Amino acid sequence: MAQMHFFPITTAQRKSLHSLFNDWLSQANEEGFEQFLAVRHELAPAQVCSFVRLVQGCSVRQDLAQRLPGDLKQRLQALHWLRFGATAVAA
Repeated sequence: MAQMHFFPITTAQRKSLHSLFNDWLSQANEEGFEQFLAVRHELAPAQVCSFVRLVQGCSVRQDLAQRLPGDLKQRLQALHWLRFGATAVAA
């Protein structure tokens, strides 16, 4: 699978995104967490995948974004993290 390069983010944006994720993770139920893991596994099977890369991948692949847990997806959309229609470039 080709390496994908996504839109750049600043350190402050990265910290904000990780804060959002940590907050969601502390409140997630088992079903939501399993949904999250399934999306992460499909995006990067048997690979390390940061939450930033997962969100960027979901911006490129709406099919994955639609399978995120609803409460996580709502948080990401409310803060404009899911950029549908974003492009990725194969390296």
